[in-house]
Amino acid sequence: PQIGEHYKPFWINDEDFSDNGFEPFCMQMKDGGKTVEKCGYQDSKGKILINPTFARTYIFSEGLAGVCQKIEKLCGYIKKKGELVIKANYQLVGNFSEGLGIVTIGAADASDYDKNGYINKKGEFVIKPQYSDSEPFKNGIAKVRIRNLSFCINKKDKEVKCVD
Repeated sequence: PQIGEHYKPFWINDEDFSDNGFEPFCMQMKDGGKTVEKCGYQDSKGKILINPTFARTYIFSEGLAGVCQKIEKLCGYIKKKGELVIKANYQLVGNFSEGLGIVTIGAADASDYDKNGYINKKGEFVIKPQYSDSEPFKNGIAKVRIRNLSFCINKKDKEVKCVD
């Protein structure tokens, strides 16, 4: 892409749609003589809604979007005015679904692995980080995995039967 040209971030899938037309975009820009990539949000016509100041932006879901200030740094969540409302405390952030967002915290040491948990919109853990993989909640159930074992849980972190 050319300097100043808007383009879709590679980490956003075609089936990912943001709330109310806030679509993530990135652009190459000059910063102190270096070319850097910065990301923000635009509407369907390309009008900038949130200036490109982030290293990573994710789709808005349930009024919040995950953002990372810098690559390889912690991520948090913003509202549609661009203000950070959940502190950048997480290695990775996922979409909110049924009031809960998936977040990843780092491993304690090299023998461990990153762990996923679920937070509410105040940034409080509702389900502690313990899963090696997790999916958003749908109809009160989420599919999770601990290493090679996959199963489903409810919002109280109790194992339940998986439904398709």
